[in-house]
Amino acid sequence: MAEKKQTYQKTSKKIPSQEPERLSGENWFVRLVDFLLKFRRFAKDILSILLILVALLTLLALIGLTSGAWINPWADFLRYWFGWGSILVVVASGVMGMLLMQKREEPFTSNDWKKIIWLEGSGFSVLTLLSILRGNSIDRAVLGLDGGVVGWGLAQFIGMIFSVFPEGIGAVLEILLLIFLAVFGILFGFQLIGRAIRKLEEVIEGTEKEPVSFEGESPAVVIAGGDPPLKTKNGGRTANNKSVTLPPEFRKDFKVEDQAETKALEVMQRDDRLPPLEILRNNSGIKPSERHINQTAGLIEKTLAEFGIPAKVVGFQVGPTITQFAVEPGYLDRSSGSEGEDERRQKIRVAQIVGLRKDLALALSVDRLRIQAPVPGRPYIGIEVPNEKSVIVGLRAILESETFYKVGS
Repeated sequence: MAEKKQTYQKTSKKIPSQEPERLSGENWFVRLVDFLLKFRRFAKDILSILLILVALLTLLALIGLTSGAWINPWADFLRYWFGWGSILVVVASGVMGMLLMQKREEPFTSNDWKKIIWLEGSGFSVLTLLSILRGNSIDRAVLGLDGGVVGWGLAQFIGMIFSVFPEGIGAVLEILLLIFLAVFGILFGFQLIGRAIRKLEEVIEGTEKEPVSFEGESPAVVIAGGDPPLKTKNGGRTANNKSVTLPPEFRKDFKVEDQAETKALEVMQRDDRLPPLEILRNNSGIKPSERHINQTAGLIEKTLAEFGIPAKVVGFQVGPTITQFAVEPGYLDRSSGSEGEDERRQKIRVAQIVGLRKDLALALSVDRLRIQAPVPGRPYIGIEVPNEKSVIVGLRAILESETFYKVGS
């Protein structure tokens, strides 16, 4: 028993001597992982700087303004494989570095990869075109001329495909195909076609005719102030933008004026210790359509009148995503013969208008609308209708407003 006890004690003494060594190895690995995770957020910045630096050094090496033990083999490698198209590698590296500097939080989408593939296709088409136009010589390609070895190989492959055509016709078809791929690769890669189409749509929408004034109608005053309109979830687009012919009694002639708030900087001096507001984007916003506002106001009155509720739209307030129309309830004539004029008139109840919310949404062709009944501090009901286009409110516009400085916090 004494021997067994002594053996156990000797064995138990060996365990603590090995445990610190194993734990120290684990702690070293944990410290390394923690160190790398701390600098993970700087990975994109470091990579972008490296890409821009590589692009700059490569450009200097290709034009012969710098040399070195590392840069010369890299430049020779690019010349051998891409020839004159090595400059495309420089441009791609610089552009990637600039894109990584934009602090993009969302991951690459399928649309982004499509743009990259289009640009790559355009680049390879240029390499192939350079080789074909210069005679497609392997000797020139090895010397770093034309489209390099890659351009020569692609030209050989294209030549095999078009070998079924006569020699002259095949050469012309090759050149036309490569020019087509190169041009459309750039157009689709930088989304130039989509931007041109959107610009054309904006020009067409801007040329729409504004409403003319109708005789006998007095322009209403745009109501300023009040509570700001609430945002809607449907993006502020109406389901149907077709114009509707309104009877003369429901036609409105509201005038949309610039409702930009007076900048507080004109009155108050900004602290010099604060960063300048010029670093923020100055959003000018989009002027609402008078035609759409007048048509919507007329439809509100017409729809309420069809349900036997006399009401009048006396103003409106444009917000980023919705427009609030001020509706003043009218009176019903309850003539009974002997009663006075004031007794015969009965005020429209607010609940009667609120109950027609779905009918108003159907008449205005919108997904939903909100009725604020009544608007605090105002003698009217607010009907909030989504705008045709939503407007993004920038931070600079808020910081420059007088309301921001009146908060006092």
